[in-house]
Amino acid sequence: MSIIEKSKKYVQGLFEKGNTELLTYHNWSYTKNVLEASELIARNSKEVEEDKVEQIQLAAIFHDAGFLEGSEDHEARGAEKAISFLSDENYGAEKIKLVERLILATKMGHKPLDIYERVIMDADLSHLGKDNYMQTTFLNLSTEINNCSDSKMSKLQWVKNCITFCLHIIT
Repeated sequence: MSIIEKSKKYVQGLFEKGNTELLTYHNWSYTKNVLEASELIARNSKEVEEDKVEQIQLAAIFHDAGFLEGSEDHEARGAEKAISFLSDENYGAEKIKLVERLILATKMGHKPLDIYERVIMDADLSHLGKDNYMQTTFLNLSTEINNCSDSKMSKLQWVKNCITFCLHIIT
């Protein structure tokens, strides 16, 4: 079994065992979408070296695995899970360092340092360009935030937050 398949099985298991009924957005389904987007973007980016595609995919698989313990600093927890799992699988230390760096690059506000960070960041935001964004992501993320927060957010506040988020991305 490839390291990608082993990692998918491991992280999917974490989501299945975790308390994920409140996670209507940051879940295994979303992770699979980011994985698919990361491979598509990487393979269609001339600057991405073929031997780095696997590390980009691994970062996509683990990037939200830390969300099971809460949203704050979930990227760092996802990176820790990746380091632990990949080390146990005898994955190369330099490759693990790149996976870790790419996971940490998915933190909001991070400025990409190279093509690899741009690929994972674009994959993580690829949902914004999908035709079903309003029916899925927009509603699922709003529900998840309200599920996981002590204070509930109004629909108007959610729309304002989305506009602010989009303005942040394009500037």
